[in-house]
Amino acid sequence: MTSRNQTLSRRRLLRGIGGTVLGLPYLPSVMGRSFAAPAPKRFIFVFTSNGQLIRNWYPQGALAPQSWRQLENNVREATLDGAGPISDVLGEAFAPVKKKLLLLRGLDLVTPNQGGHQPQLPLSGYIDKIKRHVSIDQLMAYAKAVYPTTPALGQPRSMHQLIKGWQAATYVSTTKDGAAIAHEVDVGKSWQNAFGNFIDPGSPDVDLEKRRQAMRLGVMDRVREQYAALQANRRLGAEDRTRLEAHVTLLSDLDAQLRGAPGGTSAAGCSRPSQPANLSQGSQSDDATIPGLTRTNIDLLVAAIRCDRTRVATLMLCPGTDRRGFGFLGGIGDHHDLSHQMVAARSQLSRINRWYGDQVAYLLTQLDQVEDPSTGATYLDNSVVYWGNEDGCSDGDSHEQASMPVLLAGRAGGAWKTGRYIDYRAVITAGADEQGPRPYYNPRDRKPNNRDIIGRPYNSLLISLMQAMGLGPSDYVQPGQTGFGAYDGNINNQYALADGEKGLPGL
Repeated sequence: MTSRNQTLSRRRLLRGIGGTVLGLPYLPSVMGRSFAAPAPKRFIFVFTSNGQLIRNWYPQGALAPQSWRQLENNVREATLDGAGPISDVLGEAFAPVKKKLLLLRGLDLVTPNQGGHQPQLPLSGYIDKIKRHVSIDQLMAYAKAVYPTTPALGQPRSMHQLIKGWQAATYVSTTKDGAAIAHEVDVGKSWQNAFGNFIDPGSPDVDLEKRRQAMRLGVMDRVREQYAALQANRRLGAEDRTRLEAHVTLLSDLDAQLRGAPGGTSAAGCSRPSQPANLSQGSQSDDATIPGLTRTNIDLLVAAIRCDRTRVATLMLCPGTDRRGFGFLGGIGDHHDLSHQMVAARSQLSRINRWYGDQVAYLLTQLDQVEDPSTGATYLDNSVVYWGNEDGCSDGDSHEQASMPVLLAGRAGGAWKTGRYIDYRAVITAGADEQGPRPYYNPRDRKPNNRDIIGRPYNSLLISLMQAMGLGPSDYVQPGQTGFGAYDGNINNQYALADGEKGLPGL
């Protein structure tokens, strides 16, 4: 390669690798990493309404932790282990995944309650009846950390499913422009959104895809021959040789990936589900369909995760359609009305939320299937699943945004240590009394009834969730803020806002 034309050809080749020659939008091998990227991270939010009872949600009595370990000031942890349920709501169905759970206590919304239901609150950190604020799931759905490259045409960045009863429509997700994102009630349409243009590995269409793959492999074989000839040239400089070797590694990785996964349509555990029947919902006469609809939606969501059809999802599990309340549980009453009775309705609320808990546990166990045989990591290990709602956890009126019920599952690819119950209340000793039957706040002036049990801002949880998914401040900090969510309701200076502007400690 002594001629000017030969030299220019070599330089063009090296300069154009990945863009001009192979048309690759992302070249991790150039940066010294293997092309085989780690499994993607996924985020799922499961919503239930009407708050929780403290004595139902948290471990109490014989189920309460026997010992605590102090992590730092006002941060203590206990282990989630052993047989049996965690609490009245978090029952034995969670046993298979107990070591992959994080139960959090003592997270309060800073902004005062403005009344009514605020389903957009858990993912936005705002209570605002006038303006909707962007939710963290939508920040994730458009973050490079979650989707390094643009999803395929027709592939949803986020899925939003709803098993709905008689209540009015509610939405938990909001775009950056402040628009509410509707949940899909029709499970058939949810299937179409996720799998309508998906090429099943067993479909006849795969034959066409295999021909396309053969053409791609042929092109790569020819380019690899050019690389081999160039490598043999003695005049190739040390820097160019290093760059070339990196690209040869990339080419080998691409070749192996194409040969092992025809058309990019198959993945570990991926199987396109059959299109579900259109089970009706929304009237007061179809309460019996709720259990079947719930499992069908969950199975569809799990299939979408396994086939990498989406990496962000929200699932709303809402009250039954029968005004008698949960006819499939024996007609135990209206969930919303019962939530205002609280302690007097403890048994009914326990049954309702235990049923919801069993559905969440089913989702987690279905996700806890091996994704990467080389490491044993499961889909759940590489995910973050958050079960919560817009109302708090109290033994008074549940419609207070304090002591927010938070159950996390999955390790977000190793972002945090699971199998723990973490308490962020300002308790002084490990043996401090539990909150008891009194409301968390005095509703007249919003002052804490007991400063010793006040927690820390809920906003920190949202920041931790985004950080676990790989987002940084540039992805979520809003203009004029240093954290995320609303901070203007600290009317009694009950919270250290500096704590609320960063992630939770101890995770």
